[in-house]
Order: sequence, then structure tokens, then C-alpha cells
Amino acid sequence: MIRSLALAALCAALAPGSAGRADDPPAPKRLTNDELVKMATKLGYDVKPTDKTFTQVIMDRTGWRSVQNISLAQDGSRVWFEAWLLTATFPDDVPATAWRKLLAKNGELYPVAFTFNRDRKRLYLMHSIPNADVTPAVLREALELMDRTIEQTQPVWKLSNFVPPLSDAGLKQLDALAGKWTATALSDQGKELSAEDAAKMGFTFEKDKFTLLRDGKPIRTGQMVAAPAGALGGEARLDRYDTGISAHGIYKLDGDTLTWCYSTTARPTKFAADAKTLTTLYVMKRAK
Repeated sequence: MIRSLALAALCAALAPGSAGRADDPPAPKRLTNDELVKMATKLGYDVKPTDKTFTQVIMDRTGWRSVQNISLAQDGSRVWFEAWLLTATFPDDVPATAWRKLLAKNGELYPVAFTFNRDRKRLYLMHSIPNADVTPAVLREALELMDRTIEQTQPVWKLSNFVPPLSDAGLKQLDALAGKWTATALSDQGKELSAEDAAKMGFTFEKDKFTLLRDGKPIRTGQMVAAPAGALGGEARLDRYDTGISAHGIYKLDGDTLTWCYSTTARPTKFAADAKTLTTLYVMKRAK
């Protein structure tokens, strides 16, 4: 009888929700999104909520600037840190060595890791910590770990690693395009710009590098790859690659007039802009 009562008492003590747990530690505190944003702001960072989920944290120091997003997991259990490094619009263009270097680096970086979102075609650097009693010191440590890792891993995620090789023939084609160009006509994905607005846009080409200009000021830079027309004919090819987006294009050069048509979906087959296929058409004159 006594044994039965003792067993019953033990079972009751071990049952979920039973009394007698006054010495159990309290459940860890989880940050809400508002608390996460306020904590990052109080640490002195440049903090910009982009929506109800993501908050941008900009870290500036001498000669370096990084941007990362912080957010909470859907169930609130973790704090996520992500940095969008570049967009590989055409993943199949990327040399295999670039992917292998990222995979090899992941083995060294844990708990930070590179990840590629194939749907969005974006390369990210990511990290997460448990959302449990996060203090300002813990948050600062995680943010600064990401900041350092972004900077230190640049050699493996720089744009040039993700651009296909340029042939000797392609290099000669680019040499012929060297210089500054001003648009005389521009149709941006089917939207025709006035001659006045088109004239505000232009490019400078130097070897395999391009700079996109607006009102003479640089707004985007990247690399180019040129190639002769394919074996089955068609137009000569001119592709552009930058960290934000890449495009496959065709072009023709007639003296000092360059016609360039490119798309972020598929290589155009004719010189015409189109909204459905996200195709842009430039006609440009070379500056004297």
C-alpha cells in the first residue's frame, strides 16, 4: 500500500504541468521584431526597417561598408542575419570553379554559410542564433561576425568569379567598343523614352568593364562578355554582368553607332524592346 502511494506520488510529480517545479528556470525570453529593431538601433548602427519582417543594418567603418538584413524565424525561435552579395541571373553561365570555392569556404565559415536561392537567383551569406535571452552584446557579436565575414570572403564572391571567360575573339570585339557612348534612342522594356531623356543615359566601355551613366554620373558598374555570332548565324553577342542583375544581349556596330539589345530572361533574336521578355534596346553614339 505504501509502495503504491509512493509510486503514485512520483508519477504525479513527474507529470506535465505538475506542481513542485518552483526551482525550474524560467523560459528564455524571445525578442519581438520591434524589440530586435530597437536593440540594433541602440547599438548605434544605421537601422532601416524595410517591411514588417526584415530590417536593414548598415555598418560603416573606414574604407568599408556592409549591408545585412536581420529578421525573426516564422516561429520566432531564431534571429536570422543575411547579406545579399550578388545576383546570378544565369546560374549556368557561372564557372564551376566559383561554386566549388563557395562550398569549400563553407567548411571554414561555420556557423556562417553561403547559400544560393535558385528561385531568386541570389547569393547570400547567412547566419542565425537562438532567439533566447538575446542581449545587446550577443546581437552586436553576431552582426560584427557577419560584417567581418562579408569583408574577408570577398575573394570568393567577387563578381569576376561569376562571369564566364572571355575569348580572344570576344576581347577584340570589346576593344572595338572602347570609349564613351551616349544614347540617342532608348526603349526600356518596351517603354520608349523621349530623345531628351534618352540622351541622359550612356555607357563607358574599357576592356571588359562597363559603367552605366545617367547625366554623366556613374550609377552602375560591371563586366561584359562579347562573342561572335553563333555557328547557326544570328547577331554578335554582348552580355552584361553586375552584382544586381545580368543580361544576355546582341549588338551591331556601324561606325560610331552602337545598337545593343539585351534581356534578363533570354537572349533576344531581334533588335526590339519588349515588356513581356524584359528586353531593353539602346541606340548610342560614340563621343568624339
